[in-house]
Amino acid sequence: MEHGRPPAPFVPFPLMIFTAAAGKSLAAPLDRVKFLMQGQHESIKHGRAVTPYRHVFNCIRHTYKSEGFLSFWRGNMATCFLPVPTNAVTFASRAYIAPLFKVSENVNKLSVLTSNMIAGGVAGLISLTVFYPFHYTRVCLATDVLDGAKNRQFSRFSGMFFKKTTQSRGTRGLFKGLSVSVLGIFLYRGLYFGIYDTFKVHQIHFTKIFY
Repeated sequence: MEHGRPPAPFVPFPLMIFTAAAGKSLAAPLDRVKFLMQGQHESIKHGRAVTPYRHVFNCIRHTYKSEGFLSFWRGNMATCFLPVPTNAVTFASRAYIAPLFKVSENVNKLSVLTSNMIAGGVAGLISLTVFYPFHYTRVCLATDVLDGAKNRQFSRFSGMFFKKTTQSRGTRGLFKGLSVSVLGIFLYRGLYFGIYDTFKVHQIHFTKIFY
């Protein structure tokens, strides 16, 4: 450690997992209401719901009365599992992919930005593909409502969901909707890494002014 420079912050790995899980769990009820509102017409179409929700508060009240308080966290286990390994795979993939698209720092910033965006976008695609079944599980469990006989289409346990989905649709069934998500994650991770990697040299210079 250089004299006068503060040590880099260290965050224990278990604390990272706990923080990510706590944040996802706090937002889980809002996510489930969002998914229920978005998928209500499919539920009605397949006979698992009778009438559409009139508004958000109607959805909350109906879900609480028919399924109970804990139902707002349905699918949350898959959500809590995702943040840490997803980011780990993303950053690890980027470390291997970035040199393949690297251009000289002497060229214009637009070329450097484009190179960094492509590397970041591809890294995002890899992590999305690896963990997409868990994203799909989360959505399906969250949108699964009780029918008139108080039965559900899917078990609360993610492993049972995997088994039932692969038996009825094959392994490809776990990747339903992946093609739509690809564009979003490519743009998100591309901009995320592209902007940061391109302009981090200025951030380093700015930090040296104060240390």
